[in-house]
Amino acid sequence: MTEPNKEQIREFWEWCEFKLQPNVISLGTIDWPDYVWHDSEGNPRPDEGLPPIDLNNLFKYAVPKLKHYELNNYWGEGKHTGWAGIEGGSYHFGRDETPKLALFWAIWKVIKGGNDEPRS
Repeated sequence: MTEPNKEQIREFWEWCEFKLQPNVISLGTIDWPDYVWHDSEGNPRPDEGLPPIDLNNLFKYAVPKLKHYELNNYWGEGKHTGWAGIEGGSYHFGRDETPKLALFWAIWKVIKGGNDEPRS
């Protein structure tokens, strides 16, 4: 599979309850409107923006929203398989050379109901 594009990354983190919220920056006598990403706990991330796709962030923000998950390494094929499901939903698989993308694509398929394959 491929790396997710910007739209997929944004939709993914929004599913994890990240929100782009207005923020006003005061510059002396001028208030400059700006927007800042807030994480799922409401903490602003003015300098970081959306988190990178890595296993730490996937397990911190996305995996707790799942009912089931698993990450395996298929020896001999050189690929990892991610497995994810939500309560009352079906289970979906993602495969990639890297564990983070295998799990990301499995969760992505949960988000999209199994109907959206990654784009190149």
